[in-house]
Amino acid sequence: MAHLLGISSVDMVKALIKPRIRVGNEYVQQGRNLEQVNYSIGALSKSLYERMFGWLVKRINKTLDTKARKNCFIGVLDIAGFEIFTVSWLNYVQIRGYAIIVYVLIKTLAMAIDSYNSLPL
Repeated sequence: MAHLLGISSVDMVKALIKPRIRVGNEYVQQGRNLEQVNYSIGALSKSLYERMFGWLVKRINKTLDTKARKNCFIGVLDIAGFEIFTVSWLNYVQIRGYAIIVYVLIKTLAMAIDSYNSLPL
């Protein structure tokens, strides 16, 4: 995940485990416990997912923007065929997608923490 964000995995792990915060005119490192780190990962995942989903919707809307009469639906073509989703399905898809992203981020962070802990400091 860090690679996709354009930062090193070591820096991402450091930022999650011991973020630098401003206190007055200085910056200090704040230690975080496991619960706080998990909360940060969840917040990061939710924010990334929200931005990606918003970007995707904008791209779809831009692609579908025509002067013709509009019928509002979203269709997905996959191996099984063409499916048309209702609004309630979109909500389910969004929630499920978020859950998958959180799972992948937690697994990725666990691997990054293991590699960070194995570094000679």
